[in-house]
Parts: sequence; C-alpha cells; structure tokens
Amino acid sequence: MTIGIIFILALALLLVIFTIQNMDPVSIDFLFWSLDGENTIPLALVLLVCIVTGIIIGAGLYFPKNWKLKSKVKSLTKEVESLKKLIQTSTASHTEKAAAAAAAESPKHIEGEVVTKDSEAKFFNDGE
Repeated sequence: MTIGIIFILALALLLVIFTIQNMDPVSIDFLFWSLDGENTIPLALVLLVCIVTGIIIGAGLYFPKNWKLKSKVKSLTKEVESLKKLIQTSTASHTEKAAAAAAAESPKHIEGEVVTKDSEAKFFNDGE
C-alpha cells in the first residue's frame, strides 16, 4: 500500500511540473469552432482535457464488455456446480445399485450351482 501511495504522489508531482512548464497559451480550431486571440487556453489544460476524454471513452467501451463477461462467468460457474452435484448423485446412486446387486447375487459354482456351506456339507455327506 505504501508503494502505491508513493507512486500516486510521484505522478501528481509530475503532473504539477508538467502543468507549470506548459502554461503557453494555444489557440484551438475544431471543425467550425475556434478559440484564438484573447480566448486562448493553456496547453496543459488542453492536453489534460484530451487525456480525461480518452479515459472516459476507453472506460465506456471497456466496462460494458467486462460486466457482460463477468455475468457469463458467473452463470457458467453455477452450471458447473450443478453438473458436479448431478455427477455426485448419479455416481452415488450407481454405486448403491451396484452394491445392492452384488449383495443380492450369491456365489455360484463353476457349473452354475449355488454353493453355500450347508449345500457343500450336504453334497459331501449325502454319499454316506
């Protein structure tokens, strides 16, 4: 913050020096309008008015586009968040369905018979 204040003060000092050194009166001709003779303006004032006008025109062209882009980014961010939630719920439901299907499915023998401890014991003890 201190560097910023020093920079602004240095620019202000340069502006004051520029204004003092450029107090020469100038005449201005623009289209059908003219300032000359007794109605002269200091050069520094003419330059500062031109600079300020340029800044205003530039800001007028920049800020509407910037606001439009910011609103677009905001809407796209909301869309991304909603899609992330959708993916999470979809993945969770898919995982739950897969777990339920795996739990419902019992282990099977190579030949397709259901193998449990009871059936295995029964199979081997039937011959006796």
